[in-house]
Amino acid sequence: MSIKRVIITGAGFSVPAKLPIQNKILDLMKEKPVASFMNDSNPYSFKFMNAYITVGLYLLDKYSNNSYDDLMLLYKKIQKRSLENDLIESILNDFIKEKIEVGIDAINYLNSRCFDSTQKYKELSQLVNLVRNALKTENVDVNLEDVFTSFDKSLQEKVYMDKYSYIKMDSIRLSLTRLFVYYFDQVVHSHNYNTPDYLNFIKYIKRRRSKSPLTIITTNWDTLLEEYLIKNNMHYNLCLNEKYYFEDDLINKSITYTNCKDLRLIKVHGSINWFRCLNCNMLSIYKKFKIVDLLFNDEKNESCLKCNMKVDEETEMLEPEIITPTMIKSIDSQLYKNLWSTASNELREADEVIFIGYSMPVADYELRYLFQKSISPNAKIDVILYHNDDPRRVDTDINLLPEKRYKDLFPKNKIDFHYDGFRAYFN
Repeated sequence: MSIKRVIITGAGFSVPAKLPIQNKILDLMKEKPVASFMNDSNPYSFKFMNAYITVGLYLLDKYSNNSYDDLMLLYKKIQKRSLENDLIESILNDFIKEKIEVGIDAINYLNSRCFDSTQKYKELSQLVNLVRNALKTENVDVNLEDVFTSFDKSLQEKVYMDKYSYIKMDSIRLSLTRLFVYYFDQVVHSHNYNTPDYLNFIKYIKRRRSKSPLTIITTNWDTLLEEYLIKNNMHYNLCLNEKYYFEDDLINKSITYTNCKDLRLIKVHGSINWFRCLNCNMLSIYKKFKIVDLLFNDEKNESCLKCNMKVDEETEMLEPEIITPTMIKSIDSQLYKNLWSTASNELREADEVIFIGYSMPVADYELRYLFQKSISPNAKIDVILYHNDDPRRVDTDINLLPEKRYKDLFPKNKIDFHYDGFRAYFN
């Protein structure tokens, strides 16, 4: 008899690859990078430094005990360097001599004359180090749900948050989501794709998929699973409407492998290689391009796969298409409506549901509701967690552990809990 299985993966699925969980992003901001996976010679790019400083100064201003106005003034000074009178006169004379017209050409020429990129790079990199040391000294460890909820509330109501306008809050929010892409992609890029935990998982999918339908629903943004599937010649379907998105890998988009031709991978919180164009609002999915290179390489301008609009190197036109950790989650766009509807349909048909590394947090109330209304009381449920979630091994109130939340949400289902990780389970 064919058994319909649905696998649901949470943050714990990425633990063997040492991918950062969302709240640990701030810890990575406190670490000094030894090298960059974008450029071997320089650990930073101008775009990365501006995003890092923007986010770091905001966190210090809002969540530290001391004032860092001096760092903010320093950043403004670097960004808005004044010109000496004699230099201005020299440049104006060159304008006349070279017959440079007012407009883009004039701006570019002005930058080439009065913008010392080497000096600015040095000053910005020093400021990055100052911000990093301050974040570490102040031990800024705020819950990212609080941070993003502040952003979303300010934007939703179009009001100031203290001295920050909602326009400025939107800019800081964009910088933070782009840093998410940077740190997640850095780990995905350096992964060796030979970890036994994931190889066991891939073998399980191949074996089960050849016998019965199988769907994977994930709350994770990273592309780790997609890379493992691709490297093992397994095609997957993201369950997106092809009319409303574009891929950079059009050649391989249509390839279907017989061993896994109908595997569905539903990313209900978006993905770090999905970007919404701020010009045409189209979704672009980047598989061939190194996405962090696309966002932070100073030598390349951001571009949308649909409208191909050209922007200067300082303009941000691609917004990561991810649902951020916030108490005001927005799943009202057509993209997420389609994804969540598809996920709901797959769960309704499931005979077995396997949760991997998902603690069923109370803050995910929309997702909890989706599970509760979609998973049949007759469905068998397996929950795979780790030792620190096991009520028999930790000295913690059971009401605070995932097991209690699962039992409360699925009182009629048969649930088995496994606390040795998914490598042991899929062996």
